[in-house]
Amino acid sequence: AAEAGLDMDMPGGISFVSASPSFFGGNITASVNNGSLSIERVDDMCRRIMTPYFRLGQNNNYPPIDASSGGLNFFPVTNYLYNFTEGPANVDVRDDHAALIRELGAAGIVLLKNVNNTLPLKTPAN
Repeated sequence: AAEAGLDMDMPGGISFVSASPSFFGGNITASVNNGSLSIERVDDMCRRIMTPYFRLGQNNNYPPIDASSGGLNFFPVTNYLYNFTEGPANVDVRDDHAALIRELGAAGIVLLKNVNNTLPLKTPAN
């Protein structure tokens, strides 16, 4: 899959009930060590993943994880492999998005303008 263009797989194990083994992870290391995957391809994979990360500034002043979201996952927080910095719980991130969603939705439903009273079509061909 890596040679065919897949740069990463989603976190989690193959069986979904355990974090390991995974398709990537140790398999990537083993593939590089046995010569079936070039280190240049691994570098390319990392570059494709990390370029947008740095371009979007996710390494600087990125908001912390909402503390209330950990319990919503399949695995409990106690099973996490890494300690994430958590911020306050139940942060309302909606702002005034409802107005923008309504505006974009209204703009998106306009399909045709009735210029010169063309609509409704009298005898449509199709």
